[in-house]
Amino acid sequence: LDLYDYAVRVEWLGHGIYANKGHSAKFHAEQLADAFVRILSDDEGRRMKEKALEVAAACRRVGGVDTVARTLLDAAKR
Repeated sequence: LDLYDYAVRVEWLGHGIYANKGHSAKFHAEQLADAFVRILSDDEGRRMKEKALEVAAACRRVGGVDTVARTLLDAAKR
């Protein structure tokens, strides 16, 4: 169930597309195809790539993915 929440958040933040709205635990080719077209052919995909590069750079600045994951896990334990 948490994956739906993550999908909404990822789309809201502009890091991805929630391509399967309305079809839980399944995917429909039309929705998936639309998401691929949006990512590959317009400014939306370019913006997502830029955001991904920003997140990657931020992770490297604080010590890499292991450090970020450890920080998130520690925060979740509190």
